[in-house]
Amino acid sequence: MKGKILFVLSLIAVLTVLLSVSVSAQEPTKAWDISNTASGDDVTAELYLNDDGETYTLSLTGVGNMKDWSLDSHAPWWSYREKITASYVGEGITELGGYAFSEFHIMDEVYLPSTMKSIGGAAFRECYGITSIDIPDAVTTLSSYAFHNCTGLVSVNMPSELTKIGNYVFNNCRELKSITIPEKVTSIGSYAFNSCVELVEINLCATKLSSFDSDDRVFNDAGEEAGGITLRISKNVTQIPTLMFDSNDSASTCPKITAVIFEEGSACKTIGTYAFRNNPIERLELPSSVTTIGKYAFSKCTSLEEAVIPSTVTVIGTNAFKGCSSAVIYCQASNRPSGWSEGWQDSTVDIVWGYEKLPSMIFTYKGYSTSDVDGQMAIGFDINYTALERYERLLDKSVDMGVIFASFEQLNGKEPLDAHGNAVKLESGMVAKKSLAEYKYTYYDFVLTNITDDYKNHSFVISAYIFTGEKAAYVQGNGISDTVYGITYNEARMQEEVK
Repeated sequence: MKGKILFVLSLIAVLTVLLSVSVSAQEPTKAWDISNTASGDDVTAELYLNDDGETYTLSLTGVGNMKDWSLDSHAPWWSYREKITASYVGEGITELGGYAFSEFHIMDEVYLPSTMKSIGGAAFRECYGITSIDIPDAVTTLSSYAFHNCTGLVSVNMPSELTKIGNYVFNNCRELKSITIPEKVTSIGSYAFNSCVELVEINLCATKLSSFDSDDRVFNDAGEEAGGITLRISKNVTQIPTLMFDSNDSASTCPKITAVIFEEGSACKTIGTYAFRNNPIERLELPSSVTTIGKYAFSKCTSLEEAVIPSTVTVIGTNAFKGCSSAVIYCQASNRPSGWSEGWQDSTVDIVWGYEKLPSMIFTYKGYSTSDVDGQMAIGFDINYTALERYERLLDKSVDMGVIFASFEQLNGKEPLDAHGNAVKLESGMVAKKSLAEYKYTYYDFVLTNITDDYKNHSFVISAYIFTGEKAAYVQGNGISDTVYGITYNEARMQEEVK
């Protein structure tokens, strides 16, 4: 239980608290009236000496709100702050006063009531011993600096009724691993999660967040030492607000978001202006609900390798993908829609138009029959493992079952061939296990039997089933151009064989 803030629900829990802190005296060492006289409340604080004879437990009981304190006007127990190991806040208290537990450096147990609705400014400032927090669901406001510099804090359970997160609330909580922005949150203050350097996960559930200003830098330096943050966006979120994950155009201090995952069935329509500028996002697949991408939304995301933009996107602002020099962007639109700015990207970005997500085209190439041996046709092609790795990443799963070529159709107007090719069986997780340098290309030959002379030496279309371990998606490739997905045709080699 050490290092935790718990949510007290009953009298039984209260009695358990009093037992757990092992107070040696029946009477408090000190007692104070800390009622907020302006609102006529009745709250009392009592300090108890623990059994070790050296440390204390602070108990707050009563009804309503308590006083607020400040850096210049300390709570009456201030002189005991370095010896208080546990604090209890009783049922009926609705607000924890500002600076109430500020600089309780060794406190590692706190108990909060279900009646609490607000946590005051700097209430837990520099409480180094707290490792986890379960904030009562009735809390609607976390005031500025509430958990500032709680350097041992690892996990937080945010309240479902929360609407406001103030400035610097979790500033410099350097061990914090994960944070959820609840659905009802409408505002987040400047630097709220500044220097949460070990952050690895953000769960964005807020559906009515307002936009941010360039100096807000809500997640400034977040994830700096963690190796990357995964941002998970709830299906009910309809927009990513302007500047939410930007850090005033500073690549060095912007949050280190490497993956953005939209929940299935996402309702997100808008990616706000500057929303992800400078973030080290590696790959991105926007849901079909998105219609608008604001200007500079993904600009200077220099780690971006690939992005998929659905055909539902009708508006893209200027420089939305500017400076994404390593990216290949797959657009489902066949050409630039009229609502996309002419400068939505720059010359450093590779664009693939007409991309279709599974089930659809995965590869296209031109092939040739190569055999004159008694009704047989040999088919040769390459597996491009670099491309297959990209395909796996977009699917977010390994292509464990491989590729099965199912049928062949001549391009010269003849009827489809009633024939089946052999299966290409890829080892489970091959791309992850094999060196790309060693396995970049692998050559395969297939022989189809019962092919008449009329079908020899003609180009063809290959239809295929792509297995992903769970289900097969029927796809068809045609034409003569190579693509970066799945399978590419080694035309030079095949032409040589045709000769």
